[in-house]
Amino acid sequence: MSEPITGRCACGAIHYRITTRIRQAVNCHCGMCRSHNGSAFTSYAVLPGRYFELRDDECKLVDYGFSERVHKHFCSVCGTPLFNTNTRYPDYRMVFLGTLDEAGTVTPNANIFCSSQLGWVREIDAIPSFNEAFGK
Repeated sequence: MSEPITGRCACGAIHYRITTRIRQAVNCHCGMCRSHNGSAFTSYAVLPGRYFELRDDECKLVDYGFSERVHKHFCSVCGTPLFNTNTRYPDYRMVFLGTLDEAGTVTPNANIFCSSQLGWVREIDAIPSFNEAFGK
């Protein structure tokens, strides 16, 4: 993916820019990510915070401390989670891949907290798949 990399929340109230190549992206299977994102796992890029820039003058970003170390930063208008910060890694941002304007161009290169992975995730390719929702 070429620089700069851009992203936004679902309603467009918050835009951001990443000014470096994404070198590390992960699928996190920890229970905290499952609980706070409502999904079986969370995919995010890990990058130094100095390369992450919020682009809005009147930013609608709010944060929620969901543990002693981890804060989730999200849009106060639409609720889209944009990134996490962690006091253990204060100089880094964990940017959720689904918020990238070109999300399909970044592929996770590691799975973490696999001891917490839901068993069915390993079998996900074996279930029926559809290009659109079914049962209209």
